Amino acid sequence: MTPRTSSLLLGALLFAGLLACTPRSLPDERDSRRETPSTTEPLVGSTIVQEPTPQAIPNPPPPSADLREINEGDVLRWDLQLEQGKPTDVRGLPPGSYIDWKTGELVFQPDFIQGGKQWTVHVGGKPALVVRVADSIRPPEPQIIGQESGKSFTRYIVEFTSDAFLDSPSRAGTSHRAVVTVPTNPSPFPVRLHLHGFGPMPSTLDWGSGSEIIVHPQDLENTYWWGYEDPGVEGERTSTAPPYTMRRALHLLEWTLRTFPGDPERVHVQGRSMGGAGAGVIGSLAARHFSWVDSGVGQMIARNHRPERIDQLSGHWGSVERALPEETGSDVSVWDRMDLSRSLHHDIEAREQFFFLRHAKDDRVIHFGAVTHVSPITGESYYEALQSQRIGHFAVWDEGGHMTPDPLLGRHWWGHSWNPSLDDRSRLERDLAFPAFSQSGADADPGRGRARDGRPWHQRAGYSGNPEVPGDTGWDGTPQGAFNRYLRWDSSSLVDEPQRLEITLGLGGASELPANGVVTNVTLRRRQAFRPPPGTQLTYRYGERSGFITVDKRGEFTVPSLTLKTDWQRLSLSYYFP
Repeated sequence: MTPRTSSLLLGALLFAGLLACTPRSLPDERDSRRETPSTTEPLVGSTIVQEPTPQAIPNPPPPSADLREINEGDVLRWDLQLEQGKPTDVRGLPPGSYIDWKTGELVFQPDFIQGGKQWTVHVGGKPALVVRVADSIRPPEPQIIGQESGKSFTRYIVEFTSDAFLDSPSRAGTSHRAVVTVPTNPSPFPVRLHLHGFGPMPSTLDWGSGSEIIVHPQDLENTYWWGYEDPGVEGERTSTAPPYTMRRALHLLEWTLRTFPGDPERVHVQGRSMGGAGAGVIGSLAARHFSWVDSGVGQMIARNHRPERIDQLSGHWGSVERALPEETGSDVSVWDRMDLSRSLHHDIEAREQFFFLRHAKDDRVIHFGAVTHVSPITGESYYEALQSQRIGHFAVWDEGGHMTPDPLLGRHWWGHSWNPSLDDRSRLERDLAFPAFSQSGADADPGRGRARDGRPWHQRAGYSGNPEVPGDTGWDGTPQGAFNRYLRWDSSSLVDEPQRLEITLGLGGASELPANGVVTNVTLRRRQAFRPPPGTQLTYRYGERSGFITVDKRGEFTVPSLTLKTDWQRLSLSYYFP
């Protein structure tokens, strides 16, 4: 029996035991008492879809619009006919699409969970293009096979059978199970895709919330939420390592959004350890589906894993030297794809993402080099890439261990009460612009991934010390610290229009704030209407300060050295016409 078969069998046995168990109380954020579960009866009066959803009859396109019908995975390029020297007015782009500024074209390659939808793109204030995506890749539908009721949420046990898209051809037909918890009160809830850590069975399947839908997929084979090389029939190996695990997680997410009252604009992905790495991977490579990423103690550059983990993952992805791509014809190997500093440099979607990260200097399982050791591709660590590429992030580190708190400051010392999906002021949504802060004057120094006291390198633990002893870490830099800890914005103040962009900025997130303010660079990400082309001169005003900046070749721009204070001030940008 292979390790993969063994893991699957163990997971199946554990899940079978779960379904056969006697009624028990479920954890809840306020009360864990529940009624006796019903595991087989139909869900009378519910909104749950138990049969495959037929494709809706699409609305006819406006007479002035060009209709383009494509399949999932196809690439659409459409000339926007932009007028040089005039403000760009393009709105309503499909998630994951972008403007190729070199050609003036809209570029869109829908993935397999964007089928059955259409988008109307407006140019110059008028409907110019309707993109209609056929549901051409249709894996088997998940089915609800059981449910348990808590006070503020219902827990659904879900099962689906894979095909040759969700699993390798030799493993098509495998049964996969998952758990989805849904708040009791009907409302458009935020959605959390929760990825478990390394092991045969997640320990968090009982989690539930009265304020968000939580989706718990499974990676029983420990592929780090990517996928694996098809072992083939009789051990004949293939030459690719497709993202089967990631596809199954996204398939379950798409089904959840169709089945329950989830808000597609407020979906985030979360994980710790292996799940933290997976959250970084899925949240970067499938960023079009997520408003933010919550990644804890995850290795962000796969080649920097400890030796035994590289050996284990080589069994799924092929060795680093074999450089297997995810699909035939791709010029990027899976190991390169798993280098998330590379993603921040090169992937358009990842550059528009927001990342919350927490790592620990005395973590002896996934050492602090996960974010401070450089990539062989970019020559930067993950922390350095976040800063140099001006990506939205809030990163914290301390002297805790693997999943344990800092021995001096305790849990959530950085102000964990901020949830960007639920916050009334500094909110993150998939279709809402936000400020990405970089090179903040209040940032602490995480170090350069070196020893501070001459202690020898340990292959597994790096320079970590005892997570229960304050001040004994061997890593250079400050023992505790953060990037962008106090920096906030007022989402309700946002004005995102073709010729102007405005948002209010200030300090928050802690009881004690820097009295003299914090100087930081501000890059406006995820803009929906304000899209000035490369080379455009912009004028900005922030409080009493004003100036000029130029849009770079990517169509991005940064306002340098703004001082954010407790007295919040408005940042305004517009085209400069001399």
